[in-house]
Amino acid sequence: MLKKKYERLNEGYCLIRKGSINALAKRSDFDNMYLNKGQFEIRFLEQSLHAIYDADGCASIEVAFSNTTDLPTTIIAGELFIRDKHGEELTHHPIYGLNNRIEDADFKIALPPKSEVVGHLFVGFSSSQPLRLNIDEHGLCDEKYDFELLLMDARHKKYSATIRQCRVFVDGDFLWKVKQQKGIPHKFRTH
Repeated sequence: MLKKKYERLNEGYCLIRKGSINALAKRSDFDNMYLNKGQFEIRFLEQSLHAIYDADGCASIEVAFSNTTDLPTTIIAGELFIRDKHGEELTHHPIYGLNNRIEDADFKIALPPKSEVVGHLFVGFSSSQPLRLNIDEHGLCDEKYDFELLLMDARHKKYSATIRQCRVFVDGDFLWKVKQQKGIPHKFRTH
């Protein structure tokens, strides 16, 4: 923010970063700066992703979201990335909902000021992902992975959390491609 007039720019001129652009600061932006003294925190409560909801095409992991700010926070998008021990991305999974397997097209997780929510975060999962994660025909793997959860709020602010040494467990029709690759017949469930 300019403290005094400088050439063509007036005193009080203020630019802020919004996503990938610079924009003129508005009153709501100043309110957000002054009131947003806390933080939004993501915690993984378990080190396992459970891909067992094959009928819905999703997997889940237990998480906690804390909003210690004086303003509400609404998460509007996010992805879970699974990486190997060298940091190479193996798979990525869009967020579907918290405590619901499938949210409608208008996905949101709203947290009022000074609040916390704990639940199962549901993410997309497909039958080709067990192949990339070296999952065997029983739905298990000896390898451990790093999980990174990236979230974006309605103000396009990004949040992330990482947890290391995690496992992925898979069941049901998610395993049909793994079995097919090994020549093992797979009987599809009737949903």
